[in-house]
Amino acid sequence: MFSAALIHRILTKGRKPDSADLEWATAAMSASQSSGGVADSMPDVHKVERIVEAQVEGDRITPKR
Repeated sequence: MFSAALIHRILTKGRKPDSADLEWATAAMSASQSSGGVADSMPDVHKVERIVEAQVEGDRITPKR
């Protein structure tokens, strides 16, 4: 999952990868998880973007500033 998400990100951006791309690929792995049933094999790009925009603070998730 990580490799596929990273390749997608690199091809979409058309430049060399940076730390934001690695963060995005990591978020894609998280977005593919399911709270029940079968996990998505490739999460929706918008779902990944929402995860990237959030940061975990203790048990709370708040938007990045």
